Amino acid sequence: MQRARSQVTLFILLTLGLLISNYSSAQISVEGIVTDTKGNALAGANVFVEGTYDGASSDIEGGFSFQTEPQDSARITIEYLGFESASRAVVLKNDQLDLEFKLKEKFNQLKAVTITAGAFEASDSKKAVALKPLDIVTTAGATGDIAGALQTLPGTTTVGESGRLFVRGGSADETQTYVDGMLVQEPYTRSAPNTAVRGRFNPFIFSGTTFTTGGYSAEYGQALSSVLLLDTKGLEEEDEWNLSLMTVGADVAGTKVWDRGSATATLSYIDLTPYMEIVPQNLDYHRLPSVLNASLSLRQKTGETGMVKVYGTQGNSRYGIYSKNPGEDHRSLISGGDDNTYLNATWRDIIATNWSLRTGVAYSHNESFTKVDDFDLVAKNSGEHIKSVATHTLNDKVSLKIGVDYFHRYRKESFGEVESYEFKYDRVGAFTEADVFITSDLALRAGVRGEYSPDSDQIKKSSSIAPRLMAAYRLGDNSQVSAAYGVFYQDTHPRTMLFSNRVGQERSEHLILNYQYMVARRTFRIEAYQKRYNDLVKYQLIEGQDHIYSNDGKGLARGVDIWWRDRKSIKNGDYWISYSYLDTERDYQDFPNSAVPSFAAEHSFSIVYKHWIQDWRSQVGCTFLHTSPRPYNDPNMAEFQSAEMDAVDQLNLNWAYLYRENVIFYAGVTNVLGQKQQYGYRFAETPDQDGIFAREAILPAADRFFFIGCFITFSKKDVNQLDKIN
Repeated sequence: MQRARSQVTLFILLTLGLLISNYSSAQISVEGIVTDTKGNALAGANVFVEGTYDGASSDIEGGFSFQTEPQDSARITIEYLGFESASRAVVLKNDQLDLEFKLKEKFNQLKAVTITAGAFEASDSKKAVALKPLDIVTTAGATGDIAGALQTLPGTTTVGESGRLFVRGGSADETQTYVDGMLVQEPYTRSAPNTAVRGRFNPFIFSGTTFTTGGYSAEYGQALSSVLLLDTKGLEEEDEWNLSLMTVGADVAGTKVWDRGSATATLSYIDLTPYMEIVPQNLDYHRLPSVLNASLSLRQKTGETGMVKVYGTQGNSRYGIYSKNPGEDHRSLISGGDDNTYLNATWRDIIATNWSLRTGVAYSHNESFTKVDDFDLVAKNSGEHIKSVATHTLNDKVSLKIGVDYFHRYRKESFGEVESYEFKYDRVGAFTEADVFITSDLALRAGVRGEYSPDSDQIKKSSSIAPRLMAAYRLGDNSQVSAAYGVFYQDTHPRTMLFSNRVGQERSEHLILNYQYMVARRTFRIEAYQKRYNDLVKYQLIEGQDHIYSNDGKGLARGVDIWWRDRKSIKNGDYWISYSYLDTERDYQDFPNSAVPSFAAEHSFSIVYKHWIQDWRSQVGCTFLHTSPRPYNDPNMAEFQSAEMDAVDQLNLNWAYLYRENVIFYAGVTNVLGQKQQYGYRFAETPDQDGIFAREAILPAADRFFFIGCFITFSKKDVNQLDKIN
């Protein structure tokens, strides 16, 4: 009996062993490696046979190995966080199966390459921007003016007698300003002849600024050189009052917040009379400059995703100066100013799955007046802009934008009580643009804009097709290259339209190549460009006859812009360096031949530095600007545009002190070293008896500008103004 049991036990053990042996010999060994598309090993990838529990994780070198049962048809799948899953159909019959998988990284727009050619963006919301909004108001010498701060960026030329933006060899009229996507007809205040103007808008009302130096989106037209895009803030977070007391005036702002909405009202009055009575001026004023401005911003959510924004501003300016006529003892009294209104309303919302809509309307009206002794000139300029843009997201890699807009413009100029000229015209535009991420490293943006204006008594019938193409390719984790090409059209200056209805649109063609490197709070970018002008307006001045106008003008601008910003190397320090080289000539207006215009400088250089001093609760800053000599025409010289102004070297300083959590004191001074600046000359219209044209120097209003201000915030909550200056 015992022997029988032993035989049974032995039989069972032998049977089990045979079964285990047969099972083991039937197992298939699966081995392989997992890498990304660049060959880098991926550790921790999950590898498994679908429908089974067989699988393994890849090791530090990307390798994996496991056993599984034979199958005539099986599928092996690999999953790895941040990468697209991969699977492969296999036959599991041989003793060993060797596999190699290359996984593609999942597309993530936050990590994807961005198109940077021709654009500087200041935003609090974007992942990688060159500037923040507060960089604009804390730049020494800018004195809180948006255009003044942007003149420290490459691609711009500082023209002290104007104050407006001149971009890459283009005139100031070639740059257009948009608020929430809607055109602003008169973005600058009025000032005396040959004195700098300021922008009309307070930089604190904007959450983002995009300054393009060329190659911009098909959404925007009527700008040969550049567009400045200003995005107003969304809903405010709390009720507050802001009071600003300054050496040049005062302003007050109040914000009220309610459920799903907010409103902000501001009132500002600038009067330079007390200041200019103390600080010596180069100009002889009859009436010292003053500016009064009021604005209102409304924000209201609509539905779950919609937002309505309404912004309106009303302002006026006044001035009066005595101007000596070249070669005469007589002084002319030049007085003037303007009354300006701007209204803007926009709405945006998600209207369907993967569809969003934004639409808006803007109205501008400006009435300016200039009186020279007993001669009066009154100019009325108004316009409307209506736009609607739909964006469709096809998937996470492709989006399509389609839009239409309509422009209406009216201008009338009256000379005295008898003679007047006026014109009005309508222009319709349509555009489409696609953003395509071919991979996370390669992005394309292709678009086209078309415009049409019917024939009328005031304007020549015209139509245009303007293609735009941009691309960006990421070279590595921190560097990329971008390129842009585009054709741009713009109506000639409104004053030209007053006297000729036979001139068409002017045209420019941009080609841009950009390299950018960003790492650890440092940014380097270099950009080469070429801008070719065609169909520029030319006119001949024939005494006793009407001017002869044509679109026979042309021009060329090319150059290199370099920018470096470093917020890491110096503890509590932040600086940027800009350099621009510009080679440009144009034959337009009454030029007898192709020449460098007076607003173009071959070399522009700037350094901006800001430093936070914790013990002093202060931020100090300095800006150094250099502009090489600009040309001007001296009729006493044989060659046109052969005279040169002096180079401009200017050092500006500022200091912001956090006195309390809600109180900031600010002081700034421009041209600390007191360099004498001169912007060419005004010449007599006719020569004297010796054949010499008399001249008078064009000087800035003052050699230096001093500014002291106190900014106070009142709020129910604890407000820390530290973020506004640090």
